[in-house]
Amino acid sequence: MSTPPPNDTLARTKDPAEQQLRVQLEGSWEVLEQAQARQAELLERLNSRRWQHQLHERLESLRQVSEQETPLGKALERAERRIRQESWPESHPPRLLTGQLRTQRLEIETLVRNRLAELGGDEDATFAEALERLEAKLRELPPGPPSEDEQVLLSGHAENERERPPWQLTSAPRRAPARKPR
Repeated sequence: MSTPPPNDTLARTKDPAEQQLRVQLEGSWEVLEQAQARQAELLERLNSRRWQHQLHERLESLRQVSEQETPLGKALERAERRIRQESWPESHPPRLLTGQLRTQRLEIETLVRNRLAELGGDEDATFAEALERLEAKLRELPPGPPSEDEQVLLSGHAENERERPPWQLTSAPRRAPARKPR
């Protein structure tokens, strides 16, 4: 039997009821967990004060959320159908996760449309199109200053024309030419 991935909370539990839940959801739980992690990351970047820089560092997060839309919709539909059939309580993990995913998606959609409007983009697009357009707009922008964890190889500036930048090499002082003896 294969070992579960580290973030797979239900697969690691000893509770047979939770193991059965994973089987009942027929793979939807994994899709929901993955979507929750991706949406949480994107939401954090979109909410950042330096959102352009944050997203520019990980443009693929926009694409990942866009690409997961179809599988996520199917997984949510399957999980919610099961929730209704089984009349699971409000505190049941799938009910909590589906509610959290719906809330996250609404927040992301609102933020993506607002950020796109800030960059002069069209707000009349589907969610997936808005994600793609935001990614395209961010690709057009020049990268921002390096983040704190990036190594700066060369830095400096001259305050006036006569001052040399710290990275510019200076030549050794010149000596007066030696006089020939007469």
